[in-house]
Amino acid sequence: MELHLTPRLQAAVSLIGPDGGVADIGTDHAYLPAALALMGRAGRLVAADLREGPLARARETAARYGVTRKLEFCLSDGLEHVSPEGLGWIVICGMGGETIRGILERAAWLKHSDAVLVLQPQSKQEELAEWLSHEGWGLCDTAMAKDAGRIYPLFSVKRKAGGECWGELDVYSALVKKREPLLREFLEQRLNMYRDALCGMRRGGEAVKERAAAMERLICALEAIRKETEAW
Repeated sequence: MELHLTPRLQAAVSLIGPDGGVADIGTDHAYLPAALALMGRAGRLVAADLREGPLARARETAARYGVTRKLEFCLSDGLEHVSPEGLGWIVICGMGGETIRGILERAAWLKHSDAVLVLQPQSKQEELAEWLSHEGWGLCDTAMAKDAGRIYPLFSVKRKAGGECWGELDVYSALVKKREPLLREFLEQRLNMYRDALCGMRRGGEAVKERAAAMERLICALEAIRKETEAW
């Protein structure tokens, strides 16, 4: 039986390399690890979630597709009860940037791990990217997906000694290099949101002058990246 992943989960799978175990944090129905099992993925496949309800759904999915013995089911707040042994990839999709950051901060073993993180923050992408860079995580790869009318950027990171600083704009620049067809539409949406925010800041006067100036710089940078997509 074939398991059809949503475009967002397909994009996440595209960022996972061929070797090493995979942990899906906040797995819900466990579609991602189940799909990997059906693809013949070797190594650990961990379906982890905070609540028993989603884990029950995860077990139902595994039973439906005949992969129960290939998956591990873990009741865990983030990575708290997930063993790092044999894990090469950690997937965290569909959570806010602050929540993802909290999960990573609480997993002290990540500081000494070679695992690659595949992340899809629902919000606060810029703040999460800045924190990851500060903590020594280097940008590896990027992807995009349009799912239920919304465009999602995804990226993978790995610990890198002496890596260069990077941020949200570098994610978009990497997507330019890949000629990601969804990027222009996403940037237009982002620019409209930031322009609205800037209008509100300008009404705030001197109190938000510095924030408004920073927003203007961000808008200019995004416009420059969008302009690159017009040549495709």
